[in-house]
Amino acid sequence: MNQLLFTVLILVSFTSCITTNYTGSYKINLDTVSKDSVVITDTIKSLSFDDQLIHVEWAPKDKQFDFILLNKSDNDMEVVWEDALMVLDGKRSKVFHYGTQFEDRNRLQPATTVTKDSLLKEIIGPMEDVHYVAATSKNQGFWETNNLFITSTNEDKDIVYIESKKWVGRKVVIFLPIKQGNRTTNYIFAFTIGNPEITAHRFYNQKRTNTLITGTLFMALVSFAIVNK
Repeated sequence: MNQLLFTVLILVSFTSCITTNYTGSYKINLDTVSKDSVVITDTIKSLSFDDQLIHVEWAPKDKQFDFILLNKSDNDMEVVWEDALMVLDGKRSKVFHYGTQFEDRNRLQPATTVTKDSLLKEIIGPMEDVHYVAATSKNQGFWETNNLFITSTNEDKDIVYIESKKWVGRKVVIFLPIKQGNRTTNYIFAFTIGNPEITAHRFYNQKRTNTLITGTLFMALVSFAIVNK
């Protein structure tokens, strides 16, 4: 009897130590693409775009947009990073990509050449979100990039949903110039932040676990004393 009671108390305690946190993430939609001021929508599929020059697929991440660009033309082309821009909720910024050295972020960014029929895997993010974290007595200094969108995490699912909804409908615009010879084609990709997706994360709360184990052992000892009195 005593062993059964002790086992039940332990199981109840560990079950109580499981904490659920909810995190909001966003569905990003590619709405329109402008090519030299001409708006194109009919060749957009989800987060990809096609024309006679390029095929591009976008994958929005927490700190930047990943993308794959295929040169479909018969000539080499260049991605002109120095003139590229990212606009988040009306705030314009120069961009970083894989080749960017953050300590040299204010210098001229060389273009990336994409040969004909070849694929370029890259990232693009706003330089305004990059900052340096100074060294401390325990850690070296390092460069850090802020998240593009504020993500809410809380044990209350309703709070996460309300906070995440604040970003719905806001715009992200990427201006990406592509140069071939003496001609530059200006692509503008316009994205909209869609409804949030709420994800549950379950984990053990170590502090709560230690407290409950101590309490459970105390209860078990008391129960043992009462039963054997």
